[in-house]
Amino acid sequence: MKDTWLNSNHVMGDVVLHNISDSENTNESNSVLFFDQAFEAFEKGTLSTAQEYLLQAQSNFQQLDDMISVARCQLMQGRIDRELGEFDRAKTQFSSVLKLAKSMDSFELLVDALNLQASIYSINGEDDVALDHLYQALDIATNNQLEENCAKILTNIGKINIRFGDYSSALENTKHAFSIFEKVNPNSPSASANLIDIGNIYRIYNDLDNAKAFYERAYKLGLQTEKYKIHLISLNNLGIISIQRSEYEEALSFFSRALELSQQKGHRRYAIDNLDGIGNVYIAQGKHREALDVHSQALTIAQELGEQDAETELLISLGEDYLGLNESKKAIEHLHLALNIATELEHPKTTYEIHNLLASAYEKQGDISNAYKHHKTYHSIEKQVFNEKSEETTRQLTVKFDLERARFEAQEYRLSSEVAERAAQEAEKIVQIRTRELEESQLEVVMRLAQAAELRDEDTGEHTFRVGRNAAAIAYCLGWSETEVKIIYLAARLHDVGKIGISDTILLKPGKLTDDEFELMRQHTVIGAKMLSNGQSALLRMAEKIALSHHERWDGNGYPNKLAGEAIPDVARIVSVADVLDALTHARPYKKAWSVEETLAEIERNSGRQFDPNIVRIAIKVFSGDNCLSPVAKPSDWEATFKELQDLFGLSRFSM
Repeated sequence: MKDTWLNSNHVMGDVVLHNISDSENTNESNSVLFFDQAFEAFEKGTLSTAQEYLLQAQSNFQQLDDMISVARCQLMQGRIDRELGEFDRAKTQFSSVLKLAKSMDSFELLVDALNLQASIYSINGEDDVALDHLYQALDIATNNQLEENCAKILTNIGKINIRFGDYSSALENTKHAFSIFEKVNPNSPSASANLIDIGNIYRIYNDLDNAKAFYERAYKLGLQTEKYKIHLISLNNLGIISIQRSEYEEALSFFSRALELSQQKGHRRYAIDNLDGIGNVYIAQGKHREALDVHSQALTIAQELGEQDAETELLISLGEDYLGLNESKKAIEHLHLALNIATELEHPKTTYEIHNLLASAYEKQGDISNAYKHHKTYHSIEKQVFNEKSEETTRQLTVKFDLERARFEAQEYRLSSEVAERAAQEAEKIVQIRTRELEESQLEVVMRLAQAAELRDEDTGEHTFRVGRNAAAIAYCLGWSETEVKIIYLAARLHDVGKIGISDTILLKPGKLTDDEFELMRQHTVIGAKMLSNGQSALLRMAEKIALSHHERWDGNGYPNKLAGEAIPDVARIVSVADVLDALTHARPYKKAWSVEETLAEIERNSGRQFDPNIVRIAIKVFSGDNCLSPVAKPSDWEATFKELQDLFGLSRFSM
C-alpha cells in the first residue's frame, strides 16, 4: 500500500479522553465524544465524516481554552490532509502543533508532531530531514519514558532504513519496536502495522516463511481489533507471498477475500490492488484470458477514481495479458496508452519498462524497425535511471552516515561542556570514551553498509571478512604496527561498499557484462569513496582510499583514475591482491573455484603488471609453504586473527 505511515503514526483518541473525561461539564463531554467519533471515522476511511466531527470537537475545545486538545485536533486534521494528498496543508498543521508543544513543554505532543512532520518530509523525498526529526523525537520520547511513542518512531526509522537499502537496521528497529508494543499496547493498530513492516522486510530478504508468519499475526490482530485496513493489507501481502511460493489457489483465496472486504467497506482503491493480485495469479497459471478480465475491471475503477499511477500499471498488465494471448496489436495499443501517462507523470522507470515490452510486442508482430527503436530507447532511459538512482542511493546512505556522526559529535560536545569545570583528567577520560563510542557508531554504520552490499551478490557475505583478514596478514608481514594492521583488517572489508549503488540487473547478471554495463559496474569505486568521504577517523580515511583505488593497476591500466606504481595508495595495492586472491579461490556464478596454488601462480604472473611486485612477494610467502595462513579458511574476529599471525610469523615479519 502507498501510505505506510498511516497506522504507524497512530494518534490515540484516548489521550484527550484521559485528560478531561472526569469533568461534569457537558461541553467537555461532547468535545471528547466528537473527537472519538472523528477518530473512528478516520480509521474506517470515511474522511469527510471524520472532518465534520473534528471541526465540532476543535470548536468546543477552543471555547474551553483547552489548547492541548486543540493541538490534538490539529494533528488529526493534518493526518486527514495527508491521507487526501494535501501534504503542504498537513505540514502546516504539524508545524503549528510543533511550535505550540515547545512553548507549553508538552513532551508527548512534541514527539507526536515531530513524528508526523517526519512523514511529510519522507513523502516529499527528504528522508535526511525526516530522519533528523525522528531521532529528535526518539531522544525526547526515551528521556521521558514515552515507550509506545518510541515504538512508533523506531518503526518509522525502519521504513527509512529500507529506502536506504539498510535492511538489517530496518529489521532490528522494527523488531525492537514490536517488542515495545507487546509490552505496552499489543492490540494497537500501530502494533499491527509494525508486524506488516517486519513481514515486508523478511520478504525483501526472500525469507518467505517468516514473512508469511508475520503477515498472519498482523491479520489475526487486525481481526481481533476489527481494523479492516489491517485485514486488507495482510490479506493482500499473504496473496503476494503465495504467488511467490507458487501456491496459486491459496493466493487466489487471499486476494478474493480481500476483494470481498474492500467491496463491503466501499473502499474501491484497495479493490484495485485486490483485482490486480487476482490477475497476477491467473498470469502465473497461464490463464491470460481470465487475467485480462480482472485487470480490465481494475482499470475501470482506477480510471473512475482518477488514479493515474494505478491506471498506468494496469494498462501495462493488460499489455502483458494480450502478449500472452498472442494479440500483439492490442498489446501495443494498451502499452502506448500506458506510455503516454507514464511520460506525462514523469516516471522514467515505468517508461523504460514499457519501452521494453513494446520492443517485444513489435518483434512478435514482425515490425523489426519499431522493435529496435523501442529497445534502443529502453536501454537509453534505463542507463539514465540507473545513474540517477545510484547518485540518490549514495546521497541517502551518506546522509544517514553523516546524521549518525553528527548525533554523536553533538553528544560529545555537550559532554565536553558539562565536564569543563571538573578535573582535567576526568574530563579527558570521559571525552575519550565518547570519542570511542563515536568511532564505534561510525564503524557499525559502514560495516552494515558493507554487509548489505556484499549480500547482494555473494550468498554468505564472508568475502569481505576474508579480504580484511588476508589484507591484514600481508600488512603484518610488511612490518606494519598492530594498530595499522587492525585498521586495514576493518577498512578492507569496505572495499566494495559502493556496490550498494549498482543495479541488480548488472550486479547479479550471470553472463558477461557488455561494455556499457562494465563501465557502470566500475562506478562502484567512485560511489564507495563518496560514501566514505570526509571521515574524521583513521579507519574511514583508509577505507576511502581502498574503496576508490583497489582496482587501479601497477601498470596504470586500472580504474577509475589510471594511477600507476606507487601513486596508488599502499593500502589499495594490498587490498587489490587480497581481493583477487579471494575472488579466484571461491566459486562464482560464472566460474569454478581455483586452487590456492593456481591462484598464487596467477597473481605472480601478473606481478609488475596488475600488482605491486613487493606485495606479491610477501603474499606468496604468507599464503604458501609449510608455515602459512590459509586464504580460504573461515575468517575469525580481530583478536583471534592477530594471535594467529603472531603464532605463524612472530617477529620474522620485519625481515620478510
